[in-house]
Amino acid sequence: PGNKIWAGHSKGLVILDTRSKSYSRVTSQNGLPVKGVLSITPDLEGGIWFTGKYNLCRFDGQRYHCFDASSDIESFLYMSSALGQDGQVLFGGANGLYAFYPGEIDLAGNTEPPRIVLTNFKVFNHPRKLGRAYEMVKKITVEHRENILTFEFSGLHFLNPNRSKYKYKLEGFQKDWVEVGSDERRATYTNLSPGAYTFHALAAKADGSWPTPEEGLSIQLIILPPWYSTWWAYLLCGGVIIGLLLGIRRHELKRHHARAEALRLSELDAFLQKVRILVDEELSNPHLDIDYLARELMVSRVQLYRKVKSMTGRPTSAFIRLLRLQKAQLLLTTTELNISEIAYKVGFTDPSYFTRVFREEYGMTPSEWRRR
Repeated sequence: PGNKIWAGHSKGLVILDTRSKSYSRVTSQNGLPVKGVLSITPDLEGGIWFTGKYNLCRFDGQRYHCFDASSDIESFLYMSSALGQDGQVLFGGANGLYAFYPGEIDLAGNTEPPRIVLTNFKVFNHPRKLGRAYEMVKKITVEHRENILTFEFSGLHFLNPNRSKYKYKLEGFQKDWVEVGSDERRATYTNLSPGAYTFHALAAKADGSWPTPEEGLSIQLIILPPWYSTWWAYLLCGGVIIGLLLGIRRHELKRHHARAEALRLSELDAFLQKVRILVDEELSNPHLDIDYLARELMVSRVQLYRKVKSMTGRPTSAFIRLLRLQKAQLLLTTTELNISEIAYKVGFTDPSYFTRVFREEYGMTPSEWRRR
């Protein structure tokens, strides 16, 4: 149909686009409802009909519609298909010729997903009682030593269970689905690592398509870790290690505290001393600003703010005010200058404001400080 050539082979379909000269492969791994294609033919309505060993399928451009043994179909033959001039589709089978008109086929029938249930769970190949009927189980917990586990499952209402197809995977361990027939409805796993997994199993619909994982069987599997891998064991071991490390660290800190403290104070004093000198040089200047300090210290306003704040706990402007107040303390103690003179001398333009911030800083007025 169109500009495409369809070819079947033992593993699926190859679709060649003659216009773009590209091709694609379709297999059971990416949606094809059969493992291999025996015969293939188009119909007059733009559909593609093909056969697997026991399946007759049609692709309408969007989805597959399949019929199998439950629809009275037996095995098909290799390369035995034809399209009649009147639109009749023909396939050769083991017991004769299948001939039909596509418009007479009910493609919508029997698409309900079979219900699939757990029928047995084994540990070391021995059935394990789970406290309730297997079909009611949603979660299974085992010890880490129990490292040979088998899930057995079955679909309940497929019309021909002997031709049923299944696929399963253990989420958290397997990336791809494993497809099996009706005589292989079991999955065995060995030496799984402790952790959380989810076992999924699906039974194919009567048309050969697969239901979604939400429509299938899902069982949470929890494999408990050994005691030495549990959280409380890690916590205990971690506590011992942390205790030892803290003891060693405490000893090292005591031995190196004086040196580290001296180094820290030296670095702190070096920067703060530069700030103090610059402020002291301009102390009587009420217009001394942060930009001036930043330029002289060769740092940005933001860097100056961060350094001063980290070392003194005060913003730069508050630290400058503190230096003015400290100088005022000295003048109150060592000179006979009055309060207003001292305020102007340390860079305040309003003696009342000076008195207020002095009280906020030291809990008393300048006059009270001098009397003390």
